[in-house]
Amino acid sequence: MLYEWSPGEDARNLGDALPVLLIPEPILSTLGKSEDYMFCPIGSVITDAVIEHARWLKKTPVFLGCGWDGSPLSKRLLEESLFFGCRGPLTQFELGRHGIHVGVTGD
Repeated sequence: MLYEWSPGEDARNLGDALPVLLIPEPILSTLGKSEDYMFCPIGSVITDAVIEHARWLKKTPVFLGCGWDGSPLSKRLLEESLFFGCRGPLTQFELGRHGIHVGVTGD
C-alpha cells in the first residue's frame, strides 16, 4: 500500500504526489501491492497520525526519504515503523532524539 496525504478530495499536495513522477511505475506498483507494509515515499508524513493509520490498517509504516511535519512524535510509534533515509537535518535530529538513526537522503 502507498500512502499519500491530500489536503482535500479534489486536491493533491505536490510533495506527496512526487513519487508518481520520480519513482518508476514497476516499483510503485510493487510497493502499492504490499499486504504487510504501508509505504510512504517522500512527503512530510512522519507523524503519529500516519503511523496510527498504518497500524489501524494492520500494516507496518515504511518511510522512504520522508520529512517530519513538526508535530510531537511518540517513541513507541516510531519504534513500530521502518525508516530508510529522511528528508533533512531537522527530521534526522528529531528521529535521533527518539533513538532512530538514519542518514539524510533529501527528496
